[in-house]
Amino acid sequence: MYSLLFAAFQEKGELQAENDRLSWPDDRPILVFDSWGEVPHDDPRARFLEVTEYCKEREYWERGVFIQNCGKGDAYEVEVFPIELADSVKTRQAYVARIDKESKGFAFISMDQQNNVKFSDDCEVWELPKIMRQIEERLNAARVKQRSLVVEIGVRYRGANSAWYMSYCWMEYRREQDKIIFHHMNHGKFGSQKPELPLPEA
Repeated sequence: MYSLLFAAFQEKGELQAENDRLSWPDDRPILVFDSWGEVPHDDPRARFLEVTEYCKEREYWERGVFIQNCGKGDAYEVEVFPIELADSVKTRQAYVARIDKESKGFAFISMDQQNNVKFSDDCEVWELPKIMRQIEERLNAARVKQRSLVVEIGVRYRGANSAWYMSYCWMEYRREQDKIIFHHMNHGKFGSQKPELPLPEA
């Protein structure tokens, strides 16, 4: 009886190891949020205002986040979840078809103006650092100790083996630098099941 029980546990362990190897392979994609900035001018998706007699250079107004693929596998169907900046204030979901291994991609991040509450007279759509600064000022107005605005940002994506992954971290607005920074990334595997955005707490 004990030998059968031991054999069953051993078989279960081997199956789990094989499952881990298939869903968490060495050649998997590993996405990391790199920086916030202007859309690369050579990106075929970039829109711009053409040069005029008053403006001597093309003007690019769209902004977003650069995502580094540090893994040894290509990432497909890359989706950045909406970023909850405050109650009823969030960004739109962003999509990138593919980010090749050991390369960098760009995801457009804009405010969800259609569903957001109005918290400012400015109708900024692409200036996330400015929006985070405004929200931080409002939150700190009711605090004794001033704190930086820190929110979660996450991305889900698929590997070549059809396994799904999610990477997420804390995103912080640094007032002294007027800059957005990204903290340590966390990574999770989901096998063939596409991970969904968690429902907000009641």
